[in-house]
Amino acid sequence: MTSAPLVFTYRRELDGLRGFALIAVILYHAGYTFLPGGYSGVDVFFVLSGYLICSMIVKDLDRERFSFLEFFERRARRIFPALFSVMLVTLALSLVILFPADLRNFGSGLASVGAFASNILFARREGYFDASSELNPLIHTWTLSVEEQFYLFFPPLLFVLWRWGIKPAAAALSVVLLASLAAAEMTVRSDSVTAFYYLHTRAWEFLVGALAGIVMSRRDIAADFILSRAAANFGFALILFSFFWLEPTSRFPGLSALPAVTGAVLVILFAQPGGLAYRMMAWGPLVAAGLMSYSIYLWHQPLFAFARQFNFVDPYGLTMPLLIALTVGLSYASWRWIENPVRDRRNFSRKTIFTASAGALVASMAAGLGLYATDGLPARFSPEVLEALEPLQNPTFATSSCRVTNGSPDDLSAAVANCYRPGETIYLVGDSHAGAIDPALREYAEAQGFSLVTLERHSCTPVFGLSLQRSAQTCSRFREQVRDLIAANPAPIVLAGRWRMITTGEPFDNGEGGRELGHAEPIMADGRIVQDTYAVFEQSMRDWGRIAPVVVVDQIPEAGWLVRRAMARRAQFGVETEPLSTSYAEYQRQNADVNTVLGRLAASNTIEVVRSAPLVCSESSGRCLNELDGRPLYFDDDHPSLLYSRLIAAGVMVTATVQKVTERE
Repeated sequence: MTSAPLVFTYRRELDGLRGFALIAVILYHAGYTFLPGGYSGVDVFFVLSGYLICSMIVKDLDRERFSFLEFFERRARRIFPALFSVMLVTLALSLVILFPADLRNFGSGLASVGAFASNILFARREGYFDASSELNPLIHTWTLSVEEQFYLFFPPLLFVLWRWGIKPAAAALSVVLLASLAAAEMTVRSDSVTAFYYLHTRAWEFLVGALAGIVMSRRDIAADFILSRAAANFGFALILFSFFWLEPTSRFPGLSALPAVTGAVLVILFAQPGGLAYRMMAWGPLVAAGLMSYSIYLWHQPLFAFARQFNFVDPYGLTMPLLIALTVGLSYASWRWIENPVRDRRNFSRKTIFTASAGALVASMAAGLGLYATDGLPARFSPEVLEALEPLQNPTFATSSCRVTNGSPDDLSAAVANCYRPGETIYLVGDSHAGAIDPALREYAEAQGFSLVTLERHSCTPVFGLSLQRSAQTCSRFREQVRDLIAANPAPIVLAGRWRMITTGEPFDNGEGGRELGHAEPIMADGRIVQDTYAVFEQSMRDWGRIAPVVVVDQIPEAGWLVRRAMARRAQFGVETEPLSTSYAEYQRQNADVNTVLGRLAASNTIEVVRSAPLVCSESSGRCLNELDGRPLYFDDDHPSLLYSRLIAAGVMVTATVQKVTERE
């Protein structure tokens, strides 16, 4: 016999839990590193959403008054008014702030929001943890698309299953839950981006909450105060553990999401007045944050992204605290004067809600597609701004058959087979910094008649035994094959890479407000984190030297801000300032260990070193130029432009190792 349904009442501690998770997400998106797993607050959102949605549906099914029309009306009142208000403001600001390529991408994102498909778009375009996502004002809408997709399939599924009875329904949902969790764990191993964004790998999180809603609709399982208090406290501890334990490089979601998901459901099931978890979650400020959580979540990312577009000089770190305060202010306004009035059926009828929602969805898709089709409206900017945004790479060089970028093993072998000429070849090997130098060095190759074979793989610095976690397997295979190819076809090697990054794993911070986008990464070797990276770095340079004569381009001074964007922004507003530059002392401090290793190797004649810093840095001024005579020396925040690459290439050409090839009889 089925027990009688329980009456659902408001639980302020769940609003507090939502607020707590929201704060973790906001701090993570703001770039604060003390909560490296703050992004898992979204998983707490999903569990809460599954619980609340299922609870409402079950209540109506028990009363035999469930209506799909009423369900989607409630969702429309809840989701669309604040969403499209924020989208309208974001669109207006984007037309002023975003450069053409960014506005074009914004347009596709805006259209996908209207189609409930932004998660699918972003999965195909950029990873959630990619540095570029921090400039995307709509990246956070992927969660809304996943929720909306869940709302489309879950109510009909539960409606059908409920006719079988509560136990068969719960059993069937459990099977779907386990299948989704298995899909998440399998997918994250081969395609972490798809696993992160798609509904089929996230559905299990909603369903955990949904099953909690079904259980609590029939039984008050929090009857034993002592056990309930312990379970709820343990759940809160699991959530907190996730925020500190997870990293942006963690294999996520899947089993690694279990602590946050389990913690959330334990709080839902067992928190009750008097327990520690309840008292913390029922704290007034957290409850207030939870009540406004939807508006806060909507507003924060556009504000953060637009601020990052401007490359603020912020040595005291005031920008993000001020933006968080502005987010709260705007969110309160939209919660009080948009969200709450629209939810009141006395103010707006069902017909009005559906008509306005449909109109807003169509308008957002039309506006987004228009921005995409017009290439981001470049006519908004002057020729000076557009010129500053143009990449300074010569595109004809990128198609050389003697250059392989992120290629397959067959591509690498073919390039060496087709381009290697004994005694007349120089190899350029490295990560994307080698690729940046290639056009300038290839100019010399064409002028002087030697063959330049460039073998590069992005994020794969040529250091045997060291890899960024995200590229460890492919990078190791790449380096081993390149080593074997050069050993079989010997010629001098020019190595170029981001040496500071591969030895520290830390994004660059110039100490003056220019901080590289992205997150710190562990440095790996054979699946283990490496501690003494400089010793491995030195040994690797010696190993290269045993294969062939080696020239190493040292770590070029990094800028920390996106130089071309900063120059274009300056031209946009007609601002006259001193040429963009960074501290020479900061460069020397952050690269002291790398430069010591290179100096020691050069002194022992193991390698030759091209010093790139003196080309743009001055001892007398203490500054490293990021631009020269109004022309950028970088095409982003750390890769040299063609102008700077030509200076570096000139330094490579005068080394004794290279001159033995160029001065051949």
